[in-house]
Amino acid sequence: MVAMVCILERANITNSAGSYLRHLTKTTACGEFFLEPLIMAAQEATAGETLRAG
Repeated sequence: MVAMVCILERANITNSAGSYLRHLTKTTACGEFFLEPLIMAAQEATAGETLRAG
């Protein structure tokens, strides 16, 4: 679920959703997929939006 939310968060900057999903699938199959970087990027993006809005 968390991974799906992170993917949707990147939808506006991802050129090809299918390609991005294939890349994530391949990365996962190789055991190289970690949620922490996705979560950290989402937190940083949210923090940046808060600073701009404030």
